[in-house]
Amino acid sequence: MLIPNEISYEQAAPIFCAGYTVYSGLRAANPKPHERIAIVGIGGLEHLGIQYSNVAGFNTIAVTHSQDKEELADQVVSNGKDLKLNGGADVILVNSNSYKPAIEAFQGLRPEGRWILMGMSNEKLTIDPLSLFLNRHQIIGSQQNSPEYLYEALDFLAKGKVKVMSETFSLDNIGEAYDKVENGKVRFRAVIRN
Repeated sequence: MLIPNEISYEQAAPIFCAGYTVYSGLRAANPKPHERIAIVGIGGLEHLGIQYSNVAGFNTIAVTHSQDKEELADQVVSNGKDLKLNGGADVILVNSNSYKPAIEAFQGLRPEGRWILMGMSNEKLTIDPLSLFLNRHQIIGSQQNSPEYLYEALDFLAKGKVKVMSETFSLDNIGEAYDKVENGKVRFRAVIRN
């Protein structure tokens, strides 16, 4: 995939993984006009998912306990119960490597809603089958799907509608970058520059 001239390598790098993944999930959900999109967490993938959802014109809700990142979404709730009390969501994007917050957020899925699973975990994934049956919920697995989605994800960045939030480290400081990522101290994405 060619990188548009308007984008630096440091900005493009996170799109080829995080941005491509979350944008593919949003597209796999096939949201309709006026639907509400909830994103579980506000981290490396989710900060991009919020922006892609916003630029596509959807009301976007972050499901998070991180008070320092709340400014990114239209609305912030702390869990699925709060999501439901605040009108619910038609689509819930799940990027987490823990199913606990994802299953908790599932409570806020509206009837005929789509729960898009993009993160993997060794935890057992248990959803109430009665809820699926009565509400006609869909669970959709998604990864980096069509190459056209990568093109679109990069195009939003090139047009200035999406901004990657990252920390850049030199190759000499790759150990520092690894430690910060491992300890959850990187704000959104870490990029290594040669």
